Amino acid sequence: MMKRGRYLRLEGHVKWIAGQTMILATNTDGTDSYIPRSLWTIRVDLRGVPQDEYAALAQGDVVTVTGVLSDDNSWLVGTSIERPEG
Repeated sequence: MMKRGRYLRLEGHVKWIAGQTMILATNTDGTDSYIPRSLWTIRVDLRGVPQDEYAALAQGDVVTVTGVLSDDNSWLVGTSIERPEG
């Protein structure tokens, strides 16, 4: 069961995607990052994301993922994925 948490927006690139799961490598170089080490690479559950937002994604694509952390803070329940314009 998911608790109601704060929404997060994480920017990064797709490490891999299969079915309704994506691994996101967040944009951080590890120095003075606001992103905790545990979120440098995170599993994203895509079941709550409209399929048209991730159907054409491929490894290396840059995205911003919005979602809520799981109760144990080990994965993100995705709600939307945006790609940069241009």
